[in-house]
Amino acid sequence: MKTLLERVDIARYENPDFDLYFGDKKIGIFDIETTGLSAQNARLILSGFVCFEEGSAIVKQYFAESLSDEAEILEKTYEELEKLDAAVTFNGKHFDFPFIAERARRLGGFTRQLGRRHYNLDIYRLLNKYSDLRKYLPNLKQKTCEQFLGLGGERKDEISGAESVALYYEFLSSEGDAKDKLRSFILLHNRDDVCQLARLFPLLERLDLHRALSGYGFPAGSAILDTV
Repeated sequence: MKTLLERVDIARYENPDFDLYFGDKKIGIFDIETTGLSAQNARLILSGFVCFEEGSAIVKQYFAESLSDEAEILEKTYEELEKLDAAVTFNGKHFDFPFIAERARRLGGFTRQLGRRHYNLDIYRLLNKYSDLRKYLPNLKQKTCEQFLGLGGERKDEISGAESVALYYEFLSSEGDAKDKLRSFILLHNRDDVCQLARLFPLLERLDLHRALSGYGFPAGSAILDTV
């Protein structure tokens, strides 16, 4: 497994309504890369985070140099999640969290308590259910939302999730400079996904956050009120 850390220039989102629920909470952005959509057959190959620590934003990535690294990546993924009061995702409710839970169940033998419930603030789900953006956008894909906020220039990667899968299999059979280049493409794709998601919080201002979270659920003290 390869671990990468990078300090980035992204400020933690601040807004009176948002801070009422999350101002004193430790939040982090979370996204995974896999070899496919089905956790029954596909593997976890990369977990990426943006964590806000001591006034700085840090990108943390855990990358599988081989398919046999999956268990180690799952361990690091849950280790990072356990540090957070809220993990922010884009469609994590239906993909990222179910995927890692199923892979952990299938692999077994983990030392961590993987059964603990983690609060997932799913930006996609909030926008889809509680905002009017579908009236104005062709879809609610993350890149479409980025363009809507004028964030297109912040993204450097040019590949899709499907292309990332193909590149990973090519990476496994490559060597030397070619291998390094393929790795960098995959890492950049994940890095830009988590960094751009960290910039999408202003979209929450297009909905009534109080009404949304009363139905969605929110972290409260040491308890997690999650009605998803």
